[in-house]
Amino acid sequence: MTSERAEPVSLQFYDETAPLLNELGRAMCVALDQGHAVLCAVSDSTRLVLEEQLTKRGIDVSDARARGQYVYLDAVAVLSEITRKGRPDRIRFDDSVGCEVESLVNEYPSVWMYGELAAVMWM
Repeated sequence: MTSERAEPVSLQFYDETAPLLNELGRAMCVALDQGHAVLCAVSDSTRLVLEEQLTKRGIDVSDARARGQYVYLDAVAVLSEITRKGRPDRIRFDDSVGCEVESLVNEYPSVWMYGELAAVMWM
């Protein structure tokens, strides 16, 4: 997957999950409110918390998902798709996650992404 436009990347570290999930929910809400796409590759338990955050902030999660503006990928399933012999494989990543991103990039002004793939792999 190649991208023609370079978007800023943000990296933050958290010692506790509650502040992280609150910040993620806020950022997702802002992105969706501004008409951008959101893609999350997270565990089911994280998805439930994030979707609760969105609902509390007035986002209709079902509607956003139906429009294709909000995409949830199960981190465990994605990890099994993108790895070969326990190691990440770029081609598999591009064929799986990359295709999702490419589709969103073609439809929305920008794509906000969050993933727990590294954490799942570490576990």
